[in-house]
Amino acid sequence: MGFVDTPPNMSVSVIDAIQSATLVIIPCRPGVFDIVAVLETIGFARRASTPYAVVLNSAPPRRQDVESPLVTYARECLTELKTPVWGGQITQRASFLLSLGEDEGVKEYDIDSDSTAEIGRLRRAIEKSVTAIRGAREGVVMHRVAA
Repeated sequence: MGFVDTPPNMSVSVIDAIQSATLVIIPCRPGVFDIVAVLETIGFARRASTPYAVVLNSAPPRRQDVESPLVTYARECLTELKTPVWGGQITQRASFLLSLGEDEGVKEYDIDSDSTAEIGRLRRAIEKSVTAIRGAREGVVMHRVAA
């Protein structure tokens, strides 16, 4: 399974990537303007009939195992737009920024961090979804909730 990271625009290379993808992952901060900013990508993925999901990133941390009201609001807005959203989140953490400063991924920077665990859960959800999508294309019934 390979990943292609594209710029946040609808250039020819981004359009080609969306049309060729098995699954489009659309990162989005949990803010109103950020949600509006990803609507064009969501719309194009729909028109291209390419499966997609939004991943909330740079999210405020959960407190006492309860997600931030901002994250809840973002989920509600995206659900209202009939947009699939990964059930987890990528929390705004210093380890993400520090790992970039060291030219590493968060797993290489701190293998035992909460950041590494979140990225691992996201990767497993993506793998599960890609397997289901490929199975559906081969005639296997796709599960109802991918992540």
